[in-house]
Amino acid sequence: MTSVFEKIDTVARYRKALNDIARFLQEFIATHTPEQIELKVSFFFFFFFFFLCSIDSE
Repeated sequence: MTSVFEKIDTVARYRKALNDIARFLQEFIATHTPEQIELKVSFFFFFFFFFLCSIDSE
């Protein structure tokens, strides 16, 4: 059984990770044009979909 302190530590790590993601997204949006963001997001979803399809085919 996990202790209360382990659960608090886990929540703190998740919160830090979410803050890091939010900081990255803020910097990414601030330093890229809407066209660049659209292109990079499209590539991300294309490769993510390709990755999921390759897992399913095994």
